[in-house]
Amino acid sequence: MRSIPRLAAAAVALGAVLPLATAADAATAPTATAGIAQSRATLVKLSAFGQNVSLGELGAIASTIDGLGAAVEFTPAIVNGMKTGTVTVTPASGPKDVASVSTGAVSTIPSSLLSASSPAARLAASITGGAPTAGLTGNLGSAKLLGTELLGQSQATVTSGVSAAGSSAGKVVTLRNVGLPTLMDLLNGLGLDLSALPLDAVRDLLRSLPGTLAPAIEALMTAAQTAQAAVDTAQAELDAVKAGSATAQSAVTAAAAGVTQADAAVAVANAAVNTALSAAGLTMAAYQALPAALRPAAVTNAMTDLSNAQTAAAAAQAALAAADAAYASAQSELDSAQAALDAALAALRVALDGVLAAAAGVLDQPLVSVASATVESSAKAGATAASRVATVTGSISGVKVLGADVLAIAGLGSTVDVLGTASSTLGQLNAQVGSILSPVFAALNGAVAGLTVPTPSVEFLTKQTSIGTDGAFNTAQAGVNALTIKLGSISIPTPVALPGLPALPGVSQTATGISTAPIGIVMGQLSESARFRPASLRGAPITPGAPAPQGGPSLPATGAPAGLAAAALLIAGLAIVARRRSADVVG
Repeated sequence: MRSIPRLAAAAVALGAVLPLATAADAATAPTATAGIAQSRATLVKLSAFGQNVSLGELGAIASTIDGLGAAVEFTPAIVNGMKTGTVTVTPASGPKDVASVSTGAVSTIPSSLLSASSPAARLAASITGGAPTAGLTGNLGSAKLLGTELLGQSQATVTSGVSAAGSSAGKVVTLRNVGLPTLMDLLNGLGLDLSALPLDAVRDLLRSLPGTLAPAIEALMTAAQTAQAAVDTAQAELDAVKAGSATAQSAVTAAAAGVTQADAAVAVANAAVNTALSAAGLTMAAYQALPAALRPAAVTNAMTDLSNAQTAAAAAQAALAAADAAYASAQSELDSAQAALDAALAALRVALDGVLAAAAGVLDQPLVSVASATVESSAKAGATAASRVATVTGSISGVKVLGADVLAIAGLGSTVDVLGTASSTLGQLNAQVGSILSPVFAALNGAVAGLTVPTPSVEFLTKQTSIGTDGAFNTAQAGVNALTIKLGSISIPTPVALPGLPALPGVSQTATGISTAPIGIVMGQLSESARFRPASLRGAPITPGAPAPQGGPSLPATGAPAGLAAAALLIAGLAIVARRRSADVVG
């Protein structure tokens, strides 16, 4: 039977983040087998609209170092650093079922944009026959971005255990029907009005999508381009007619001024005639009755000047009438040109509506979707070097980007075997995703001045494993991020921004446009760590703490979380009670 002080020491060890060596271990006394296994995960991490949400953060630990210990800590949801419903289970308190928790109680973002519910899970920790185990089973919960369910039907199983043969930590995550919002929903949700983009930009966007556009859509775009050309022609004709109308208006103004000047000359000439008649002592009738030879020359000259002025006035009136007629004709042409432009614009609107409707159908494809994926991470360490195993296994199938079958395009078949897939092949898969997305987002960038929509980064199965020794301990570590998606900040100028966008966290709105905070999604961030020391006749120095493997996804810290410290206190309490009872028996 293990001594009570050793059990108490085990509690102290757990409370101190389960150190892997003590001063006693470094002595040369015989040592028994000892090990520690930890399985940690964050099932979903989501950063969007200024919110940071983690679903299903867990740690399962089993240890036989300086005593027996097993515990599971599970936090259903963490929203902007606020933990909700954290539960710690030990052999004394488990098993325990944890219900789903909605983020609505701690998040102010509208649920139509971002909402989440944590996994429902069963936690268990036990010690059977001297072998501690800890584990969890449950789903991945629910996470919605722009109304789209991201997680589909997903499950997770977590185990950690230590026996006389070795330490092992493992996890199995199964994803079904995982998908992101459609490209149309994503762009609209972030505030971009596709209908406000130039026709050429819409055309380039549609033609950048994977596959070949249906003939009907090509026909719609051709009709829209024809309609746009007709609008351009009608506008040019209207501009020319407007210029002619302006010229005609200027001619009318000039002719009217000529009439005014001619009428003034007639008035002056008529006054001169009257003056000459008065000086001659004649009336007009008397003057006209005189023979031509007897008519005063001054009156005759004045009468000639008047006749000339009247002729000029008549000519000015005729010029004004002609200018008025020309202007009226120009106005008629202007009305006709305007009507032609209006008709061309109406035809263009119909054509554009057809293109946009077709675009909505074509763009109504998830940015990324996965029909099925199973990922298993495992770390095992036993008494021999050959027993050190760190693996990431499983498979992924039905990977589509904007509706295109990525695995088929990359020549990887219908299913990728995670274990048998070399890093270069995974790089090929991720590169293929980028080659599909890049031209699509390139068609949007610069479509209008100030529009910036960076290409999302999508990475599948970012995995890393390592095995080694640390003093007397054999070690193994494994880690994987099943799916990582990042979308940088988007800038949308006012002319192509959706009107009436509500004030939202993570969205800056100014007079010139809007900008959004980056979006990040990580599904299935898993890590395993196993350490085991075989029994020996003489002890061996043990170096506390193993270095984390380099490269690949970050492995969560191997220290025990705060909940495991509580478990350590519980074990310590049990040790004290047991010691008192032992003392009572001795007494």
